[in-house]
Amino acid sequence: MKIKSVVQFIRELDKISPKIFQNENERVYYRGEARDYKENKLMPKVFRVNLETGEKHFCEQKEYQRAIRQRPEEFSNNMSTLDVLSKMQHFGIATRLLDYTVNPL
Repeated sequence: MKIKSVVQFIRELDKISPKIFQNENERVYYRGEARDYKENKLMPKVFRVNLETGEKHFCEQKEYQRAIRQRPEEFSNNMSTLDVLSKMQHFGIATRLLDYTVNPL
């Protein structure tokens, strides 16, 4: 099924679980990805297998060091590892982090 509007999306969610928008104790999480990653669906980019080539993505440690070396102004000395990884992910670099949200929109 192809969803063509926000209203249709909300209606379909309501069919699946009417409690999604009512009960804070029963959370549903969303990935918000347009692409179907097949067997890689809930895997961070650094661990995914490239669907076209069958190869694994970059080594996160090498990318971590390269990002800091190439853009030192973006990564200050007092940033935690999580802060650095978050910023790397923002720049599109493969990391072990996985984005998700409780908001279906």
